[in-house]
Amino acid sequence: MIDLGGKVLITGRKNETLKKVEEELRCKALEWDISDLKLAKTKVEEIVKIFDGRIDCFINNAGIYTNTLFCNCNIDQWKKVIDTNLSGLYFATKEIVTQCFEKLQNGNIIMIASIEGIRGNTGPYGISKSGVIHLTHSLAKDLLSKNIRVNAIAPGMTCSNINAIKDNDNVYRDFLKGKRVLSAKEIADIAVFLISDSSQCITGQIISCDNGETLI
Repeated sequence: MIDLGGKVLITGRKNETLKKVEEELRCKALEWDISDLKLAKTKVEEIVKIFDGRIDCFINNAGIYTNTLFCNCNIDQWKKVIDTNLSGLYFATKEIVTQCFEKLQNGNIIMIASIEGIRGNTGPYGISKSGVIHLTHSLAKDLLSKNIRVNAIAPGMTCSNINAIKDNDNVYRDFLKGKRVLSAKEIADIAVFLISDSSQCITGQIISCDNGETLI
């Protein structure tokens, strides 16, 4: 989006990392631990002020991963994942809608879900992403009359810090149906499409980008 001329602000928990990314990408940055639910209102107020009340798109990309499943999950693991991946996303979205998009009667929300929320997963990560998918469908219905679109991208295994895989690593994986890990750019390109005018008639959709992983 920056290369296309978009004005971008990113958020994150680590200020040092944000400063590096801000310099590298030539964008704005704001320290925000989205799992601290009490911060949602004031952080969105800051963002709205930075952009003089005009925000076109809000992308919910914050997330943490654990491969813990049902029988081994403890309360702390559950809370850490759910607060970041679902509760934080929920209240951040609520604030961006009420503080900005409803006033503009226009907006675009993109959720980053996961194929783990589609094919079923008993751990907190999969359940959090199922919640994101349900929220996407429900919000799209509720906000349609206000000209606010809501869609989600559900990636398969992707090069990322969460997966400890870089784009220039060997991405071949025999256990995947498509035999390779997806690049971050492939996911970003879908987000750019959903931001663009070419997708103005698309809302309430979950776009799986998994190289066939969820095919029966």
